[in-house]
Amino acid sequence: MIYHPSFFMHVLFRFYQVLMIVLTPFLMLLLALRCLKGKEDVKRIFERFGRSSVHLPPKGPLIWVHAASVGESLSTLPLIEALLKRKSDLHILVTTNTRTSAEVMSKRLPDRAFHQFFPLDQVFCIKRFLKKWSPQGVLWLESELWPGFLFELHAKKIPCVLVNARLSKRSFQKWQRFSAVVRFLLSQFSLCLAQSPDMAFRLRKLGARTVRMPGNLKFSSPPLPLNPSDFAHLKALISDRPVWCAASTHPGEEEIIAEVHKQLKLFFPNILTIIVPRHPERGATIETSLKNQAIVVARRQDRKRLIPKIEIYIADTVGELGLFYRLCPFVFVGGSLVPKGGHNPIEPALLGCALLWGPHMENFQEIANKFLSQNAACQVENSKELFDKVLYFFQNPVLLLEMEEEARKLAKSEQDVLVSILENIMPFFPFLEGDSFSLQLIEEQNV
Repeated sequence: MIYHPSFFMHVLFRFYQVLMIVLTPFLMLLLALRCLKGKEDVKRIFERFGRSSVHLPPKGPLIWVHAASVGESLSTLPLIEALLKRKSDLHILVTTNTRTSAEVMSKRLPDRAFHQFFPLDQVFCIKRFLKKWSPQGVLWLESELWPGFLFELHAKKIPCVLVNARLSKRSFQKWQRFSAVVRFLLSQFSLCLAQSPDMAFRLRKLGARTVRMPGNLKFSSPPLPLNPSDFAHLKALISDRPVWCAASTHPGEEEIIAEVHKQLKLFFPNILTIIVPRHPERGATIETSLKNQAIVVARRQDRKRLIPKIEIYIADTVGELGLFYRLCPFVFVGGSLVPKGGHNPIEPALLGCALLWGPHMENFQEIANKFLSQNAACQVENSKELFDKVLYFFQNPVLLLEMEEEARKLAKSEQDVLVSILENIMPFFPFLEGDSFSLQLIEEQNV
C-alpha cells in the first residue's frame, strides 16, 4: 500500500524548509570556515548553492547520481559506465559532498559524465539545481536522505532509486525512534535496493515501499588504477624491504600503527610501513606526531625520495590507493581500531592483498563477516593483536599467500551484482529502453 504522509508530517517538513532558510547565514559561515581549512574548493563553492561550473550537456536524457564521499562515488563507476553504454545520448551528473571525492571523480569519470558538489538542502538551492539540470532519473547511494531534495524530486514525479542501501544496526535502532519521519523520507523513493537481506529487512521495517536485494554494488568495482611508472619506481626503491600498508586511517590509529612499527623493527630492522590517511590533508599533522616519536618519516605530497632510512611513508595524496595496495602483500583497513565503522575491504582484496582490521567494521559488517568466514581476513582487537598478526604474516609467507588468494577469489565472487541492479532500476527509467544487460558488460569493464 502506498504511504500517504500525514498532515503532521507535511507541517514538519515545511518547518524544516523554513529552518534551512533561517540557517542560511550560519551555513554560509560554515562553508567559509571549511574553505579556510581546505575542506572546500573555493573556486567551486557556488556549486553548493545550486549553480553550475560546467556547460549543460547536449540534448538527451540525464541521470543524476549522488554519492556522499570517496568510497560511495568509486562504487558507482561500473554502474555509470554500464548506463552510458546502454544509451549513446545519455549523460550522467555525479554529485558528492567531499573535496577528496571530487578530485578522485574528476580523474575517473568517463566521457558524458561530469561532477558537481552536492548543494545545500535549502529550497532555493534545490529549485535552482533541479531547474538547471532537469534529471529524468535519480540514483542515490547507500544512506543519503536529504528531506528537501527528496520531497522536491517526488513532487516533480522524478523517479528516485536508493541504490546499495546501507543501514547499520545502530542506525536502525536510532531511526526506529523517529519511525514516522523515516517512513516519510523512504516513501519518497520509487525503489530501494538493499546490499543484503539484513538491510532489506531493516528498510521494510522502517516503511520503505518497494525493497529488493540485488547485493552489494561494491563487489562489481573494477581494480583500482595505478600509474605503471610510479609503481615501477617505488617497487625498485622498496626492493626487498618487508613492507605493509595501513590504509584509510583516522586520528588515533596512526599512533597505534607507529607503535606496532617500532615493535616490528626489533625483528625486521629495515621494515617499511606505509600509512595512507583517509583524509590526505592530515599528512602534515601525522608527520609531526611521528617525528616527535623519533621515527624517520617522509610524505609523498612533499615528493621526497623513498630512501632506505625512511621508516614510515605517509601517502597523503589522492587517488593512489591502487598503487600502494599493489606494493604491499597485506593491508590493515583503517577506521576499524577507532569507532568509525571501517572502510571497503573489497578494493585491496581485488588486488590480492591479505586483510586485517579492528573491531569496528559496522559499515561493512556483512562483507567483513564473509571474508572472516572464508579465512580471507583477520580481525584484531587492539595494538598487541595487530602486532602479533603482522609479525605472523611476515614470518609465514606460505600462509599469507593462501590468504591473499582467498581474498582475491571472494572479492571476485559476486561481480554479477551489477547486472541485477541494472535490471531492477530499468522499469523506473523507461528512457533507457534497449537490449538487456549481460555479464559480458562486467567482463569488459574489468579487463
